[in-house]
Amino acid sequence: MTAPEGGARVRVHLFAVAAERAGTRSLELEVAGSEGRVRVADVRQALAERAPALASLLPLCALAVDDAYATDDAPVPPGAEVAVIPPVSGGDAPYARVTSAPIAVAELADRVRHGGAGAVVVFEGTVRGRTEGRVTERLEYESHIPLAEREMVRILAEVEARHPGVRLAAAHRIGALAVGETAVVVAASAPHRDAAFAAARAAIDRIKAEVPIWKREIGPDGAAWVEGTPVTGAALAPVRPADPA
Repeated sequence: MTAPEGGARVRVHLFAVAAERAGTRSLELEVAGSEGRVRVADVRQALAERAPALASLLPLCALAVDDAYATDDAPVPPGAEVAVIPPVSGGDAPYARVTSAPIAVAELADRVRHGGAGAVVVFEGTVRGRTEGRVTERLEYESHIPLAEREMVRILAEVEARHPGVRLAAAHRIGALAVGETAVVVAASAPHRDAAFAAARAAIDRIKAEVPIWKREIGPDGAAWVEGTPVTGAALAPVRPADPA
């Protein structure tokens, strides 16, 4: 097996649920690089194409190159041993939904509530009647639902990893929403309120910036799509444990 020009041939080792979904515990993978090198992100992409059943799990996995955890920008040399590390036992993927139905706020909060949580914080984003001086009669939300839900799960999992003890859940409406209706909800629980507030804020900020959900404002002066953040392709960052500090 010959590596593509500018690329690398690597051996991938898979564990637990990742191995189960791929149907194998190891495989040889030819990875095409860019700008003369192969990065961990290129390995993720090639692996998702080789084993489509892994695609929804990979955003929650860490990758290690030659027995050392690596970021998506890290280089991968030819012949490297790459390990796919799924989330460790004991943690389920966070709940995230994109829906045309009204969001049941209390039910979403109940998803993160548990005996060890001393605080439950709920952020509820509603449709406002005026934006930057313009009157808004309604908003229309559109989404690539499978990708949006996958990205929301990834974001919530990353925020949880950076805030030990936090549990998160989120939901976003699509379709036409009138002024006052709830568009997005993030629920966060934690042993203490500071962590719950911080995690909820981090989650909603990233959902608004990174998830493929588009908003159109409709008012007396017409309709216009709201400009957002350009897609950067940074969506496949691995989940990392929080720093001890």
